[in-house]
Amino acid sequence: MFSSYSWTVKTTTFNQIANDLTADINLYVQPGGNLDVGEMFSYFSSDDVNALQNYVKNGGKFYGICLGAFLAGRDYFGLYNESVQEKVDFTIAKTPKFFVLNESRELFTEEPPELGKGKPGVANNIYGTFEDSSILSKIVDFGKGKVGLMAAHPEATSSWNKRVTVSDGQGYDVGITFANWLLGDYNTVVPRYNAGLSVGAKIGIAVAVLVAAVIILAALVDVATIKMFSSYSWITKTTTFNRISVDLTGDIDLYVQPGGSLTVQQIFSKFSQNDTLMIRNYVQNGGKYYGICLGAFLAGPDYFNILPDMETILDKEGYIEAAITEFTTTDGLRKIYTEEPPELGKASVNGIDVLGTFSDGSAMTLIKTFGKGKVGLMAPHPEAVSQWQSKGIQVSDGMAFDLGIKFANHLFDDFSPVQKYNTLTTGAIIGICLGCLAFVLLIVFFVVWRKRSDKMLLKT
Repeated sequence: MFSSYSWTVKTTTFNQIANDLTADINLYVQPGGNLDVGEMFSYFSSDDVNALQNYVKNGGKFYGICLGAFLAGRDYFGLYNESVQEKVDFTIAKTPKFFVLNESRELFTEEPPELGKGKPGVANNIYGTFEDSSILSKIVDFGKGKVGLMAAHPEATSSWNKRVTVSDGQGYDVGITFANWLLGDYNTVVPRYNAGLSVGAKIGIAVAVLVAAVIILAALVDVATIKMFSSYSWITKTTTFNRISVDLTGDIDLYVQPGGSLTVQQIFSKFSQNDTLMIRNYVQNGGKYYGICLGAFLAGPDYFNILPDMETILDKEGYIEAAITEFTTTDGLRKIYTEEPPELGKASVNGIDVLGTFSDGSAMTLIKTFGKGKVGLMAPHPEAVSQWQSKGIQVSDGMAFDLGIKFANHLFDDFSPVQKYNTLTTGAIIGICLGCLAFVLLIVFFVVWRKRSDKMLLKT
């Protein structure tokens, strides 16, 4: 929702909020989830809660969406002086009508919080209401900062259609306008979201017509990884620690473990025994595992142990710093983002899937079998996006998305070519086509005019 309106987005996770919630963060967003509020709150450390309170108290802005609004209450984060209760008769998923500044809108709701009653308007800091006049979203003060509470889910997308019919981004403009209010901007008119598909997405849809849809489960919310897969029309779901044993169900075709800013030991310590056991059982019984960089380290014998015939996976020497590294791939020389990649051995080793190699001949990727399933390891970061340029290197959006998708396809024995990612939207393509058509018509008009002019001269 936010990146669709060009907001710069950073993600964080439990026990990291105190480190990540720095002074340059303008807005902290706490989204919803499929846990109950008490269970979700149990994942936040006391340092996390203190960091949130201090951040808002000193002038920061908190945006709680549905479950995030419950968490803001006095029983949890303590940013709001009331205990937030569920709204009666809204326990199942639905898309009721709301009045948002005198406009009727439909937004996805599921067990929304009860925020009291009031009249929409800037003076009341109330952005919208349910049909019964109870509040959709409101802003309250906390110290020098502000707390925004949103009862509905403006971020809902079409992937939520298994419950009710939702259009992609049907409430994005509502969610963004309310975020603007939190930052003191009450005047900007936010246009409705235009769900123009990228070229890559169109190609993915065309391919999806020919093959069965593939559902992936991405461990932890890694925006870049999700963007890579969704750009090629893969259906993605996210999970988190202590939820993997619940979410890794039989309809999941591929489990993706992305990288991260923690060490492999730190990240592994967050997985419960049930998480680890479920991942092993999933692969052993025929599932597919895709580990990117840190995710490749985790597959080793000291962690998930789904590569029992391999020794501990070590860092590749000479690649500690973030860099754009040139690889020899099946598609020729390609540049991909790397940072402390794993050493996967030489490309001649049995079991290597030779999608590409480093300049020293060592493998860029590796596929091994484990039980009835497959384990795919990717040393670099094909999911890298332009936001990673803050690390001091130039990264183009989707510069290696096609290689990341191609390797995922290899796990399913699909070796068909994958088109490179193209960031042009449908609107841009239509605009270019119309421009070309106008140019052609101009030439035709000019030629016809010249011919008519010639005839006139001859007649004279």
